[in-house]
Amino acid sequence: VSAFVADARGLIRETLVFDIANKRALNLELREFAGVSETSGCAVDDNSKTLYLSEGELGIWQINADAESRADKKPVALMSPFGSLAPEVGGLSTTDDGSLWFTTSEDNQLHRYENNTKRFSSWQFAGELAIESGAVRFNNDQADIVLYDDESGHYLKGQIEGQVKAQAKQQNSAKTAAVTYINAQAQTDAVRAFGDAADDPAIWVNSKNAAKSLILGTDKRRGLMVYDLAGKELQALETGRLNNVDVRQHASINNASNTWITASNRTHNSISVYSVDTHNQVQHLAELPTTLKEIYGMCMYSSNTGNYVFMNDKSGLFQQYKLTGNNESVSAQLVREFSVPSQPEGCSADDKTAQLFLGEEDEGIWFIGAEPTAGNKPVMLQTVNDMLVDDVEGMEIYHAKDARYLVVSSQGDYSYVLYKIIDGNTPSLEFAGKFAISNNLELAIDGVSETDGLTVTPAALPGYPEGVLIVQDGYNRMPQAPQNFKIIDWREVKKAIQ
Repeated sequence: VSAFVADARGLIRETLVFDIANKRALNLELREFAGVSETSGCAVDDNSKTLYLSEGELGIWQINADAESRADKKPVALMSPFGSLAPEVGGLSTTDDGSLWFTTSEDNQLHRYENNTKRFSSWQFAGELAIESGAVRFNNDQADIVLYDDESGHYLKGQIEGQVKAQAKQQNSAKTAAVTYINAQAQTDAVRAFGDAADDPAIWVNSKNAAKSLILGTDKRRGLMVYDLAGKELQALETGRLNNVDVRQHASINNASNTWITASNRTHNSISVYSVDTHNQVQHLAELPTTLKEIYGMCMYSSNTGNYVFMNDKSGLFQQYKLTGNNESVSAQLVREFSVPSQPEGCSADDKTAQLFLGEEDEGIWFIGAEPTAGNKPVMLQTVNDMLVDDVEGMEIYHAKDARYLVVSSQGDYSYVLYKIIDGNTPSLEFAGKFAISNNLELAIDGVSETDGLTVTPAALPGYPEGVLIVQDGYNRMPQAPQNFKIIDWREVKKAIQ
């Protein structure tokens, strides 16, 4: 249970005050956002997750009450010259059917706003009253009301004349999958600035000491961020506006850690290349040019034919480059091009099966072979639907003991979809579950929304014997802060597998 409190500056602070599951009081600040200049009343409709605010001399506004969302204001009813309400709006209240109730003092009226139909109804108060606010409760086909009369200082109880029915609950006709709610176990430090900054994570596993493994994250305004497994920032490499990042650790990579880290650099439309030295420090090695005009997403692939990076452009064009070199010199050779009809971003290659899965943000998931000789015609495997809600964003393959799963960010409904990869000349995707990440009140880690990039590893790490899922969080709360990355035990994700 959370409470919204307005202050004199026009700011609204949302605080968690009760943990229902554990039946305990809390005092956890969730977020702070701009409300209205002089708040005279507020109310929440739990069903539609809508916060209503009244501004005495202007009107009523609505804001999404879900903490994992943008706090954009939309007008509900305004006074002249913007609308037809009479001054002055007092307190607000809601009923279980989602109706909003409020009073206007100048014309001494009670008003009802039905959010399903956007319809208004009004009732005139009889007598010399100075009604400040009212609260309504439905009783069969009658509506009981309690009013506060500012002139007398009394509360008045009565019924609204005529038949007043609760509005019908909205029915969602779309077929929806059951969503499993899980928690994050850790989170990284926030990036340096508010706004759309953090984007895509990757993980480098230290083969000699797993506890010293590194989490990598792109900051679209800064460069490459490096964190330890607890999420503490270790390095910030200011190398440009990086969008996506990926890692390959392969014996054929000729440097101290057999590692190449690459990222799509939107500042230079280039491939940023990094490695990890013997002191566990990430080093920037090179900027390799591409011919892409608006570079966007990327992923890596390694096989016995070489180490590759797939770069994509907002136009839908993919370019596959072969990387060669060492710590002293790295170069890239263009070996293949193919495309999808519109803007892509996330992709994931399976080194064991030479398969590449890629997302077209508004359309779905495609497949093409990962080797340069695999042609240039991707095959559509999964279109967006009520389970996979666009934008299709980050994706990564998790290798379990007896199956492979493609984890995909379903950004449009703040969730993730699991697909079991079914082998074949052209693989297919079998829906295996859907999950979302909610508040972990025990650890004061907020839920996750609007995920761009994600990564997974099955490697055993301290505290995570089956590996982790790491996701970008679009709205970092509890308390409000710039974006960051959340770390989820794979055993939590397994709860969603059907």
